[in-house]
Amino acid sequence: MKEHILSVAPYCENRVVYISSDQPSGNKIVEIVTSDEDSIPTDRIYFKTIRPLWITNVYVRIVLFLYFLRLILIKRFYPDILHVHFHQAGLMAMLFCKVFRIKVVVTEHWSAFIGWPALPKPRFVKAAKVFEYAKWVFTVSHRIKEGIEKYTGVNLIKKTSVTLNSVDTKIFFLSSTEIKSEHYEKKILCVARLAEEKDLPILFSALSKLEKLNENFVCEVIGKGDISQFKTQLTDLNISSKVIFLGEQSKSFISTKMREADALVISSFIENSPCVIGEAFCTGLPVVSTHVGGIPELLDDTNGILVPPKDPEQLALALHEALYVRKFNREAISQRAQAHFSYQAIGAQLFKVYQKVLA
Repeated sequence: MKEHILSVAPYCENRVVYISSDQPSGNKIVEIVTSDEDSIPTDRIYFKTIRPLWITNVYVRIVLFLYFLRLILIKRFYPDILHVHFHQAGLMAMLFCKVFRIKVVVTEHWSAFIGWPALPKPRFVKAAKVFEYAKWVFTVSHRIKEGIEKYTGVNLIKKTSVTLNSVDTKIFFLSSTEIKSEHYEKKILCVARLAEEKDLPILFSALSKLEKLNENFVCEVIGKGDISQFKTQLTDLNISSKVIFLGEQSKSFISTKMREADALVISSFIENSPCVIGEAFCTGLPVVSTHVGGIPELLDDTNGILVPPKDPEQLALALHEALYVRKFNREAISQRAQAHFSYQAIGAQLFKVYQKVLA
């Protein structure tokens, strides 16, 4: 979301409203914190969850309505468009937008529209209201656009476009002096939350098969989560020395690791259109990934290899091919990605739709 906001910032005046169920400070039920983040005025609204949840939903909507009133009447910021990320935010803002005739556009990222997590039908009914009301719906893959239509029944054909997740190419890049030379130990990089859907046990099983081929490699894992859940498996597979957990890291750190690596690996059983793929491509790094969600829309023979999910044998073979057989042109990968994922490219796409919606 942040990358999309920064992409369109040069084209129009922006203000960000961030709604969070993180606990407000002290004993407050609601807290609004205002600051400039990346030179964009940002209001973070923290609210305390109250049971039953319908009470929370009501008071959050009241708080938002009053917040928008204050924004217009006191701060003199009258938005032409409210761009909401995830349909839930649209549900909260629809009443205000109807009253003040503010046009709504939506960017939907959630993998629930491609099957995980499974949601009850009433959730999709609510989502349909937002997609029907919106003047435009952005999706970050064709796959999620198809999923929205399947699960909600809303026909998006006349008001939708695929807009990729954008990348800060000042951080993720490959200079001509950084194109990797051949070296003995191969470096595999995994950037992912240590969460169920990332299916890291499948990755570790694949690495054990790669290790049995006497390949010399190391796999660095960057991401937030509890590493203790994997220790028994790594010990049993005898690859503890091959896997290095680096924890949550900054984008600049990740970019450096990408330039040092030989391949990025994604072992997830569900994905939409991971930001990390565009970031890897901008550094010229090829990707070995499971064939899930919108990922096949991003990968081809020039920049990566696709394998079935939950298949460590095929994942191991693909890693072997990417590391030791295929000769990917990192400079070409980077140049192509910079043109497709940059702030300039994505920002222009977003602003073009804004103009169309307001015409």
